[in-house]
Amino acid sequence: MPACNITGNLEATLGGGRTRENDSILSTDLVAQVKTNIKPVDVNGWGMGLVAGIGRHRRADGSPRDWYAYVPISFSFRDDAAAVHANLGWIREGETRRNRATWSLGTEFRVTETTWMIAETFGQGADRPYFHVGFRYWLVANRIQLDATYGHGGTRDERWISIGVRLLTGRWFR
Repeated sequence: MPACNITGNLEATLGGGRTRENDSILSTDLVAQVKTNIKPVDVNGWGMGLVAGIGRHRRADGSPRDWYAYVPISFSFRDDAAAVHANLGWIREGETRRNRATWSLGTEFRVTETTWMIAETFGQGADRPYFHVGFRYWLVANRIQLDATYGHGGTRDERWISIGVRLLTGRWFR
């Protein structure tokens, strides 16, 4: 999802994706969010941010919007060669009209100069958590990153493989 840091400390994101389940259910996800640093992560220290957004999961039956907010906290170790990320948040589910707590706990650590291993578990309320594990690889240092993860959810049928590309650019406007 494309993101743009519009003020130096406010990142805006607008994007989405398409998912097919069991060769029949097609879903289109649309997301708009803003993110800011409350305290940037220090080397061998910690940092904290604030994220708020709206998501829509459009299906053939139509789906209302979900509103969400969360506070991410990150801890740096070994001169940024390892990190632990956690967040606590809230979601207002449009379909059920329920407010629910959200959470996640993840880690990443450098395997080589260009390769990182990642793992994360996350969930909502008391529901069974999800997890995913994988690798990130810098194809071009600090510019192009590839990632691949395997994930599993609350039931046998909730499994996925994701492959992503992350593009980082220099400053576009001055």
